[in-house]
Amino acid sequence: MAYHNIPFAIRKEFDEPMSDVIKGFAQMGYSMLATSRAMGIGTQAMSAWIKRLGLRHHFDRSNYNEVCKPINKKGGWPKGEKRDRRVKYTDRELLSYVATCPQYHKFNERPEFPAGSTVIRRFGSWNNAKCKAKEMTNGFNKS
Repeated sequence: MAYHNIPFAIRKEFDEPMSDVIKGFAQMGYSMLATSRAMGIGTQAMSAWIKRLGLRHHFDRSNYNEVCKPINKKGGWPKGEKRDRRVKYTDRELLSYVATCPQYHKFNERPEFPAGSTVIRRFGSWNNAKCKAKEMTNGFNKS
C-alpha cells in the first residue's frame, strides 16, 4: 500500500480517521510496533505517520500492555537466560525452500520457511539462490 493511500485504507477498514485509530491502539497499551502490525502498516510508514500526525506522545512505555513491554530495561534479552537456538539451515535445505517457492515476496509470506534475508545472505542475491535451486533440482531429475 502506498504511503499516501494509508489513511484512506484505514478509514475504510476501521470507519474512523487514522489519527483516532492510532490513538485508540495507544490507549489500549499497544506499542508503535504492535499498532503497526495490527493495522497492517509497515513500521517505517507507521513511524512517519505518527510523526506527521503528532501522535508520538500517546505512546508511553509505562502504559504499554505486558505483551508489548521489552523483556528488560534495555530492551534486550535478560542476562543468564537461555535463548532459543536459531535454526541452522544447510545450503541444500535453503535451496529446496527456494525451489518450492521462487518468488521472494511469496516466500517471505510463508511462516514455515526461513526468512528470505537468510537466503540472500547465504547466496549473495535472490537470483543466485534461484539459479542454484534450479541447478539442484535439475541435477536430481537427471538420475
